[in-house]
Amino acid sequence: MVHSEEYELSNIYGNLDNLSVSRNIIKSSSNEDDKETSSGGKVYRVVAVALGLLCLLLAGLIVYLFVAHLSHEKTATLEKDQLKSVISDLEDKTKNLTEGTNELEKELAASVSKHNSVTEERDNLTKTLFETQAKMKSLSEEKDELQRTLNVLGQGNWIISSGSAYYVSTTEDSWEAARRDCQNRQADLMVINNLGEQKFANQLNEYMWIGLTDLEVEGTWRWVDTTLMMTSYWTESEPNGDRKENCGNIKNFNSERSWNDDECSKKLRWICEKRILQ
Repeated sequence: MVHSEEYELSNIYGNLDNLSVSRNIIKSSSNEDDKETSSGGKVYRVVAVALGLLCLLLAGLIVYLFVAHLSHEKTATLEKDQLKSVISDLEDKTKNLTEGTNELEKELAASVSKHNSVTEERDNLTKTLFETQAKMKSLSEEKDELQRTLNVLGQGNWIISSGSAYYVSTTEDSWEAARRDCQNRQADLMVINNLGEQKFANQLNEYMWIGLTDLEVEGTWRWVDTTLMMTSYWTESEPNGDRKENCGNIKNFNSERSWNDDECSKKLRWICEKRILQ
């Protein structure tokens, strides 16, 4: 029992000795580690400081970039707002210009319409003026013609019928001389275009020259006013003089068909005609 207790105490003391040795070893080892840690710690601290500075630089750079980004975004936003404002102003101005242009176009259209209306009225007035002047000229010419006619009629021996004045000569002469006499009286040898004029000429009961001839083209009878003979009142078998008898006259005045062709040099009375009313 005592031995057992001594043995246990001996083991305890042995363990204590072993613990003391272990502690020394550990301490010794710890001292060596401390030496190594001391030299490595300096490196770690340098690295840590460098990393810290790098982190600070990175953080500063990040902050700078963030601030720059915010500033750029703010500037871009301001520019965008300004552009929107400018665009809005331009749109308003464009709208106003468009409205103004539309108003100007309306005013221009109204002015053009008014101008056209005024131009049309002016043209109508000008046309009316020209027509009035032409009518006045025509009336003046008619007045002068009537005055000349009255002057001629005042000479006597003129007969008024169906808008014309007729003069029957009191002497005899050739067809050409008869025509010259009529022209000297501002008239010409009588032209007969209808039955009324034919009856009027017949009732004068004169063997006389009228204004009918085929001197220019044989067989083509024309009046002294250059018109072709369209209606004729030739006596039966007339005209029959061929190239010798080229001037027309009234010979058989007791018949409706009283015309005859004779040699133009034959001396006969004649009838002149002067139109009073055109």
